[in-house]
Amino acid sequence: MQITDDARSSPGWFQQTLAGCAGALPVLPVVLTLGLLAFAPLGAAALQVGLFAAFVTAAAGSAVHTAISRGALPAAGPSSATALTLAAFVTQLLADPRLAPPTGPDVPGIAALCGAAVLLSGAFQIGFALLGMAKLTRVVPQPVLAGFMNSTALLVALVQLPLLLDLPLGARPDLHTLGGAHPLALALGLGTAACIWLLAHRWPRLPAALLGLLAGTGVHAACMALTDGLPWGARVGVLPLIWPWPPTLLPLWGPAGMALLHSHALPLLATALALAALGALESSLNTRAIDQFLNTRHEPRRELIALGCGNMVCGLWGGVPLVVTRARTLATLQAGGRGRLAAQVGAAALAVLYLVGGPVLAVLPLPVLAGVMLTVALGLADRWTDRKSVV
Repeated sequence: MQITDDARSSPGWFQQTLAGCAGALPVLPVVLTLGLLAFAPLGAAALQVGLFAAFVTAAAGSAVHTAISRGALPAAGPSSATALTLAAFVTQLLADPRLAPPTGPDVPGIAALCGAAVLLSGAFQIGFALLGMAKLTRVVPQPVLAGFMNSTALLVALVQLPLLLDLPLGARPDLHTLGGAHPLALALGLGTAACIWLLAHRWPRLPAALLGLLAGTGVHAACMALTDGLPWGARVGVLPLIWPWPPTLLPLWGPAGMALLHSHALPLLATALALAALGALESSLNTRAIDQFLNTRHEPRRELIALGCGNMVCGLWGGVPLVVTRARTLATLQAGGRGRLAAQVGAAALAVLYLVGGPVLAVLPLPVLAGVMLTVALGLADRWTDRKSVV
């Protein structure tokens, strides 16, 4: 890798540590909401499974990726495209009566199968790298990428409707369920999105998503206290505060687990391959964008191996898929981070936040998180399409 003089003149370890912590906080709303997105078909159980899965990816998976990567500022976490792909797999699993009995979904079994898909996707990515396929993403036509990004943005926005309307997680907005929608929750979510957009437009260097999350949470708390319990939207609720032991994949051992693997082998393999391809493509594009910003170069084969190893760890411990992200990289740069230490500290900061900050995370309102995701969806829309439509 070739790094400019500015990148070599990194600040000291203390400044890097502060920058890593500061760079992790602005992406917290995105981490929270992408975990919910991946497991939204589970309904209320998505809160317990999805948030933990997102933190596993943002902390443990990112730490493994950072340790192996040789990027100037490697930062990874969950992404919208891969979270939606995993959500589609969860929907398929819920069609199995063994995993969705009348008493409720078999959350450990579903989480284990999802973990197996994520782990296998990491193995596929390592195989892609060893076969010399890491450079193929450079030849993907821009119209194909534009269609992919625009469809992802639309799907992410549509998935937020139940949260914005204060409907049960996983509910499909229709004439029957819309009768239980709460306009106050919708107003709070849209207001949060507008606040973030205005902050990002007027003061682009501020952590707009984090400030919008704090403002929306404060408004929600004030309104709930002053309006005598009017429906302003549900909160996240109590989270499991410990890392699970043994690993998530344990339910797949034994005759019953092997039977589940056998019956869902084809969907699992297809999901793993889709996750591997999408993650490799998105990571390559983001890494190229980061290289342009930092005036550096990366080794595609090494970076894909690092991504695959991170995804194998995520799958083992029940995380969502890992992808190289620009959001955390730019947030860390804005905070003064210029090296790998800042990225490593950011991953550790997210782990500590989950382990000791559960009571704080529990009070976050779901409509506010949905409002944050609306701004994420807007950012996913491909800018190439806009330029071509103007010409």
